[in-house]
Amino acid sequence: MLALVLAILFAPQAARAQQATGAITGSVTDPSGAAVAAANVTVTDMDRGTTLKTQTNTQGVYNFPRLPIGKYEIRVEANGFEAAVRPNIALNLNQTATIDFAMVIGQVSQTMQVTEAAPLLQTETTDVASVMEASAIANLPLETRNYNQLTLLVPGSVTISPASFNTGLKTFNAARPNLNGNREQANYYLLDGMENTEFVDNNVAYSPSVDAIQEFNVITNNPSAEFGQFLGGVINVSLKSGTNQYHGSAFEYLRNDFFNANEWSNNFNGLPTPRERWNEYGATVGGPIKRNKLFFFADYQGSRFDLPATVTAMTTLTAAEKTGNLTDLGVQLYYPGAVNAQGQRIPMPSNLTQAAICGAGQTMGVNPCISGISATALKIAALLPSANLPGQAGGTINNLSNVVQNYIHGNQGDAKLDYSPDDRDHIFARYSQQNIQNPIVNSQALLYSGSGDNEFPLQQAVLDWTRTFSPTLVNDARTGMNYFPAEGNVQSLTTTAGANVIPGQPTQYLPGLSFANTALGGSLNGPFAYGTTDSPEIFHQTSIQWSDTAIWTKNDHTIRFGFSANRYRNNYVPSTTSDGAAGQISFSGTYTGN
Repeated sequence: MLALVLAILFAPQAARAQQATGAITGSVTDPSGAAVAAANVTVTDMDRGTTLKTQTNTQGVYNFPRLPIGKYEIRVEANGFEAAVRPNIALNLNQTATIDFAMVIGQVSQTMQVTEAAPLLQTETTDVASVMEASAIANLPLETRNYNQLTLLVPGSVTISPASFNTGLKTFNAARPNLNGNREQANYYLLDGMENTEFVDNNVAYSPSVDAIQEFNVITNNPSAEFGQFLGGVINVSLKSGTNQYHGSAFEYLRNDFFNANEWSNNFNGLPTPRERWNEYGATVGGPIKRNKLFFFADYQGSRFDLPATVTAMTTLTAAEKTGNLTDLGVQLYYPGAVNAQGQRIPMPSNLTQAAICGAGQTMGVNPCISGISATALKIAALLPSANLPGQAGGTINNLSNVVQNYIHGNQGDAKLDYSPDDRDHIFARYSQQNIQNPIVNSQALLYSGSGDNEFPLQQAVLDWTRTFSPTLVNDARTGMNYFPAEGNVQSLTTTAGANVIPGQPTQYLPGLSFANTALGGSLNGPFAYGTTDSPEIFHQTSIQWSDTAIWTKNDHTIRFGFSANRYRNNYVPSTTSDGAAGQISFSGTYTGN
């Protein structure tokens, strides 16, 4: 077993670049092709001026296994040879770039600059992956600027519903791609090297603004063992960092029916242009706090998606029915549990206020006959809204107009610091926060609001420290937190519809009501499913993460070892099924005959 583990740990040449970084490796040789040992190799971040240093080993191999993505210059110096420089090396996310140097005999004070070289090939890893950089991410037309939609450009990525990526929801209940024929729950999301998933249904926990993304990489096949917990693919994102130059941007994306032409079918039928109010706006800023050492980056994004209102015809009790007079239903009711001497059911007046006690000789069963209408029922009926439509079947069904308004409003932002105190250390820290609200509001205050008020706040933080202990040993330590307190079906409206309704909880203690009546062509479903409004589903999830990777270069091999640990806390309050806290009462006609 030990031999097997060691065999897996050994890999030729370089360590695999992991998660939020890239890597540069290569060999240094003399004109005869022999290895040049103890050559000094310096890599410089051309945007930030930060440097890291190492030396080649006895095999002439150098290795920078953990580098922030960006543009680099490599300088190699060795006694008896001219210094060699390779500028403008673009290092992508999760890339291991191999840069070899063939030294020329001369003085170290002389410099040989390599201006043309073979294109960088991914020869050190077996990943099948696609990388997209900031310019493409920000400029591609995304209807709701959901970066996850870009995964559909990757080979092997499909979806059964492209429109589901454009709902305005980018985290909980948001669309995800199907990679390599797997379910959408089978993907693994990373952000700056930290797991970025809501771990009950594997939703995306945090969807950053596309203007804040530096690169994202989608691995669809053959990733290393560092990337676990997936079957479909790894969707790996890295946010921008500050540089030695101040950079900023401001943006607003506006969609409004004022600018839209009407659809031909609407013109044909004399209908107006569909209402549309979508705004997404924000800004980014980044730069140096201390040049060549300390940098910052911050961004904000606001989203306002006001969806068109819909008008639905519902059913409520008529004015007569609220008093207990059901004559307008035109159906025959019978006393529950009562038969006459011949065993026949006893008709009951349609006006329930005229219902009488069962007469002598009538069998009542286990329940007594009705003697009038319940005073409690009359109080509940009085709370229900009055009919405002002509309705059907004599005004008894579809007699209430209800307007449903839905919107998605979000606010989010990131703050990131990068610090390189010397040529051996690189530290970065990031904090992100978002709050997305998705309420469904009805014009009828007592009406069950469909999905209620969905709240999706999130806080996320990550701290990473990469330390070069020697030319042969590099350590990368990371810790982070993902707090995702999603709440669905939360009723936050306030109503003063009646004294028996508690403000702020408009349906507490009021049951859901539904009526079945085949004689009137179907169910007379009451629009007031009170109990379901009292059924919030709450996921207060916390994921605390730790990882550490040590990378040891020995001759022309690299050994990597470390650990990754996640502590998941799911404080879950499930909905009390569809009945809710107040319960449901369904009138099927079993006891009254209709």
